[in-house]
Amino acid sequence: MARSTIILVLSFALTAVAPPFTKGPRANEPASDVPGASFNRIFQIWMENVDFEVAAADENMKWLAENGILLTNFYAGKPSSHPNYVGAVGGDTFGLQNDNVNNIPANVSTVVDLLDYKGISWAEYMEGIPSAGYQGSRSGNYVRKHNPLITYDSVSKNSTRLERIKSLADFDHDLSNNMLPQWAFFAPDIKNDGHDTGIGYGARWLRGWLEPLLKNDHFMNGTLVIVTFDEDGSYDKINRVYTVLLGGAIDPALRGTTDSMYFNHYSAISSVSANWDLPSLGRWDCNANIFSSVANRTNYRNTNISSYEGLWWNEANSPAMATWGQMSAGDIAGLVDVANGIHPDLPESDYVFAERLKLFPEGCKILKQGDEVCGYAISHPICYHHPPALDSLLGEIAPDADQYYIHDIAILPRFRRRGLAGKCISTLLTVARRYPTTCLVSVYETVPFWARFGFVAEPVDEVLLEKLREYGEDAKYLTRSNDLDL
Repeated sequence: MARSTIILVLSFALTAVAPPFTKGPRANEPASDVPGASFNRIFQIWMENVDFEVAAADENMKWLAENGILLTNFYAGKPSSHPNYVGAVGGDTFGLQNDNVNNIPANVSTVVDLLDYKGISWAEYMEGIPSAGYQGSRSGNYVRKHNPLITYDSVSKNSTRLERIKSLADFDHDLSNNMLPQWAFFAPDIKNDGHDTGIGYGARWLRGWLEPLLKNDHFMNGTLVIVTFDEDGSYDKINRVYTVLLGGAIDPALRGTTDSMYFNHYSAISSVSANWDLPSLGRWDCNANIFSSVANRTNYRNTNISSYEGLWWNEANSPAMATWGQMSAGDIAGLVDVANGIHPDLPESDYVFAERLKLFPEGCKILKQGDEVCGYAISHPICYHHPPALDSLLGEIAPDADQYYIHDIAILPRFRRRGLAGKCISTLLTVARRYPTTCLVSVYETVPFWARFGFVAEPVDEVLLEKLREYGEDAKYLTRSNDLDL
């Protein structure tokens, strides 16, 4: 029997369009308490314009690393401040390449739309901002270009949301009154972030402000703190920036360690989505690795990029779209690479996939981004309750086949949470309508995912149960009536 799996956490309903309402708490209401898989609060603190090596040599930045996890392969994006800030909450820089006063239309969603989806409280704390929701370009040492959410009309034209763009003085009030939000973005003023003063000045301020907080039980409780830089200080490098994870959500045994997994600023959004099982924005957040602590808690498999050559995130980029198409014989080699990476314990031979394509091409789909194979789907008719054994040939599609079988659906980790699996499943279930029911074998604890499409566990006899054992203890045989609406 073959396997039918989706190794992803897929969330539906929120697209790249911002909803016309706000479900989260108002600024003056008690903070929410929505538990997460790895952290219950996430606070981002952004500093300015320093090469990784320069930050690593600063004594106060070393102190931060000693109290947290240093991410040694964390990358920023464009070579201007403003686009990086915009991308950190929107999952894309939308072609911005300057620090001017820009506005992004209200129909473009941000991370706060994802948070509001589950009523997760959020705020921005901008040092020096003269009033909540201030929209001017500068006031003293406060600069608008370092305020990511104010650029989005979905926030700046919503009075309730504007109330949540606060000052650091408001943060002190919220902390002392146990009203901290669950998501927050902190921007020191243009002196304290090092922009106008350099790493020595900025790092001294940062440690002086942050060190007492790391001893505050309420602040630390379940909190993940990200200290990072908007970009490096050199345009001729690939924009690696010094980034440390701290807080009560970090295992004390990991403090003073490093993590060499590839991350970038979009990883914060993707980690938020995975931590609280939220939808994605459908942009670069879908490609981004999530922080390892979240990946471990959610069984998410990051993509370990072995070479960073050519990954120039400080160039203008437009994400190519991954799309489903008809599989061809030339796709088999790439398909096998994907299968071996996702299913190392459930191997199948290339000739098995080639035979399925030859016998029932209509049920074989390939997911590509450009020339890269990033996912696939195999399905075909079978006789009722007689799925084929793992890594076995069919010989033919039985003339009396009376059930549809989804053999496998697999998508590389960095292409998940875009709704791509759902699109493919809908296509396959349309083909399956020729038969009374559709069946599959669920592994990797994906029964809840398949339940969204009407699949339910079905009792099996001893013969079928023996086949299921090939897939591991968690394997379940699921079926679906094809009379159900798609």
